[in-house]
Amino acid sequence: MWPGLAKIAGKTLDPDAIDVQEVKDRFLYTAALEAARCIEEGIVTDPREADVGSILGSASRRSPRRAVADRRRRAKAFVARAEALAAKHGPRFARATG
Repeated sequence: MWPGLAKIAGKTLDPDAIDVQEVKDRFLYTAALEAARCIEEGIVTDPREADVGSILGSASRRSPRRAVADRRRRAKAFVARAEALAAKHGPRFARATG
């Protein structure tokens, strides 16, 4: 893929061993959790503002807040997945506290 990737990753990556769903989750959850933090901290006062910011700053046509709202029935699963990603990849996946 890219010769410098192994240096950044600190290891040689096997493309056949990459969990594609985990990569997708890491992108989505990072954005969704940051949107929640922005609302929590009063950076935006209306969730629609977070949607506009994320849509304009992303190639995705689906906003992170919408992704969370779509999973509202499965909120426990969302939190559990965020906690698992935080344990594996660090605090940027820690859920918002509010």
